[in-house]
Amino acid sequence: MITKTIGLLVDAENVTNSSFIIPIVRQAHCSGHLSGLVLFGNWNSPALAGWKRPEITCQLEKWGAVWSHVPKTRPGKNASDIALTFEAAVMARERHVNEIWLVSGDSDFTPMIHRLRYDGISVIVFGPKTSTEGLRAACSSFFLLEELQSGLQSVTASEHQSVSGTFAAKRVTATAREIADTLVADNRGWFHGFVQSVGEKFGFIRVNAVDPLFFGAHHVDQPMTIRNLRSGDAVEFRLSRNRQGLVACHVRKTLALRTA
Repeated sequence: MITKTIGLLVDAENVTNSSFIIPIVRQAHCSGHLSGLVLFGNWNSPALAGWKRPEITCQLEKWGAVWSHVPKTRPGKNASDIALTFEAAVMARERHVNEIWLVSGDSDFTPMIHRLRYDGISVIVFGPKTSTEGLRAACSSFFLLEELQSGLQSVTASEHQSVSGTFAAKRVTATAREIADTLVADNRGWFHGFVQSVGEKFGFIRVNAVDPLFFGAHHVDQPMTIRNLRSGDAVEFRLSRNRQGLVACHVRKTLALRTA
């Protein structure tokens, strides 16, 4: 199986609600290798103050985010669009990404998306309800940002296999240390992932591109039960150990960005 190599580009001037970015980046880490994360905007603009909140910047800096400052030089000219388009081309040619994730609803990116897809690169767009039909039709997959407020569904939800009440257990191929190295806790000490598959007695949380993290029915925090979980649900959890290695405990559903 070919591992996804993802370049994540954010048009901050088009998406001023910064709370969406955290679950999107987490999902990118779960879906494959995040090769680059670049945010574009005029960071001196008061309109983008939400992107500079400490809880946002600290988390993004842990993931190696690049803040590309694009000052507005001429009225009516969006330099951020040009800079983002150029970065997409660089990622496609030099970093050998096979997926570009674009956070924007700007229809001006439609020609760029067509070109990237012509070159064999999938383009996943996260945009607001105001995104045009042309933009939605141009990309490989389109996801509404508004839906992130009630829990992000896995971008790869269409790829996961359905499971019945019980299913065969999978052996985790990575060591406990390797799995732990892929996880980054939030400022409350909770880890985040997405339910990969779930049955009546146990399930698996997707925490990286290859290895799932096991949890049992007794690891789900009350009053929720394992029957309340579905594949693709965003969850937060703590880490514990059993005889076989790391497991997730205190598993519970989470909103896209949960307050402390």
